[in-house]
Amino acid sequence: MEHKTLMDVFEYWSSKLLGMIDGLCVNEVTEEIAMDKFEINLNMELNVSSNEKRMEKDGLLVQDAPLKDMKIFNDRRFVASFSVVNATKRDAGNYRCMIRTEGGVGVSNYAELIIKEPPVPIAPPQLSSVGATYLWIQLNANSINGDGPIIVRQIEYRTSSGSWYDIQPVDSTKYKIGHLDPDTEYEISVLLTRPGEGGTGSPGPALKTRTKCADPVHGPRKLEVVDIKSWQITITWEPFGYNVTRCHRYNLTVHYRYQAGGQEQVREEVSWDTDSSHPQHTITNLSPYTNISVKLVLMNPEGRKESQEIVVQTDEDVPSAVPLESIQGNAFEEKIFLQWKEPVQTYGVITLYEVTYKAVSSFDPEIDLSNQSGRVLKHGNETHYLFFGLYPGTTYSFTIRASTAKGFGPPVISQFTTKISAPSMPPYELEIPLNQTDSTVTVLLKPAQSRGAPVRSHNWR
Repeated sequence: MEHKTLMDVFEYWSSKLLGMIDGLCVNEVTEEIAMDKFEINLNMELNVSSNEKRMEKDGLLVQDAPLKDMKIFNDRRFVASFSVVNATKRDAGNYRCMIRTEGGVGVSNYAELIIKEPPVPIAPPQLSSVGATYLWIQLNANSINGDGPIIVRQIEYRTSSGSWYDIQPVDSTKYKIGHLDPDTEYEISVLLTRPGEGGTGSPGPALKTRTKCADPVHGPRKLEVVDIKSWQITITWEPFGYNVTRCHRYNLTVHYRYQAGGQEQVREEVSWDTDSSHPQHTITNLSPYTNISVKLVLMNPEGRKESQEIVVQTDEDVPSAVPLESIQGNAFEEKIFLQWKEPVQTYGVITLYEVTYKAVSSFDPEIDLSNQSGRVLKHGNETHYLFFGLYPGTTYSFTIRASTAKGFGPPVISQFTTKISAPSMPPYELEIPLNQTDSTVTVLLKPAQSRGAPVRSHNWR
C-alpha cells in the first residue's frame, strides 16, 4: 500500500489571526500520513491540500482547528484552510492532519507549529540633523521585541496634525527623509520585517520632531496707502500665509523714515494685523506735510524679505506760531514798521498772515484810543508791514497768526510804542487885544495841542 507525505511548507497569510500550513495529504487507506515541523508568523491561515480524487468537504480534519474553506482545483488536488483564531505564541504546539475518504481514514503524525512574533523596535529613531525640508534619522532599531531575523527596514512618517503619512524602505541604519514642509512637526517610526508573509511588525515608538523654518518666498506685495491725515497714515498690503512665510513663527514690521529738523529719523513698528483678509496698519505721531518713506519687512528665524518702498506725504495742518523773537518793530512818531519770520513748523504752505493791532495805552491820559485798532492780511510771502496814522507816545499790541489751507495757527503777541512828538500850537489870527495900556497888553492865549504826552509848560515870548 503506497504512502505519500505532506509537503512541509508553511507560509504567512496576511491580515487574520490564523495559522497556515501548506501540506499535501495523500492517502487511499487509513494509514498514518507523515507531517514535519512548520514555522509561521502571527496572524496566519493553516492550509492543507490533498490529491485524493473523491473527498468529502468534511473528510479532511486538522486537530483543534475548524475548517474554514476548501478550494477544489481538479479531481486530484484540493486545498483546505483551517482557522487558528487569534493565534498567539500559546497556540504553538503539535497539530496533525486527518483525511477521510471512501477508502477509509488517514491520520498524519504530529507536526510542531512554531509561531514567530513580528519584530518591533524598543526605542524610537534618533534625530541626526534637521533642515527646512529634510530630516536625517538614525534607525536605532538594534533592540527589538519579537523575533528576527530582520530582512526589511522601513521608515513610516506622518504629520502630527492631519492624516498625511508615507512609508519608505531603508537599506542602511541612517536615512534622509526629504521633500518635507518647513516648520512642521512630524512623527517618525521604524517598521521591521522578518521572513514570511505577515512578518512586518507594528510601528515602533515614534520620534516627534519639527523641521526648521525656510527663508520667506518673497516680501509683502501691493503695499498701498489708503488714508492720509496730518499726523498719521494708514497702509494696506496683500494678505499672505504659510506658503509665503514658510514658517509659523514670523513677524511683520513697518519701517519708515523721514526728515525732521534737518536729520533723518528712522522708526519701525510691529504690525499685529497679519491674519486678517484685509490687513492694515496705521502709523501715528508723524509730522504734517512731510515725506514719509515706508516699507514692510517679513522676518522669520531663517531670513527676511522686504516689500517695495513707497513714499507718501502727510496732509497739511495749521502752522505753529510765528517765532516771538523774530518780531521786530521800528517805531516812529506816527508809524511802526513791523516785520517777522515764518513759523518754525509751517506744516504746509503758508498762504496768509493776519496782523491785528490795538492801542492799549498812551502817555497822554486825555487821548481817546477807542478808534486805534485794525486788521491787516498779508500774503504768505510777505512778512512785514508799515502801520501809519498812529498816535505818538502810544503803545500798540500786535497779534500775528499764520495760516495754511487748514486754517490759522496759534497767535503770538508783541507790543511796540510810538515816539512822543513835540506839542503843536494852534494857529493865531490877527486879533484885537483884550486890554491895552501904556505899559501892558492883555491878549487871549490858546493852549498847545499835546502829541503823545501832556503839555507841562508854556513858554511865551
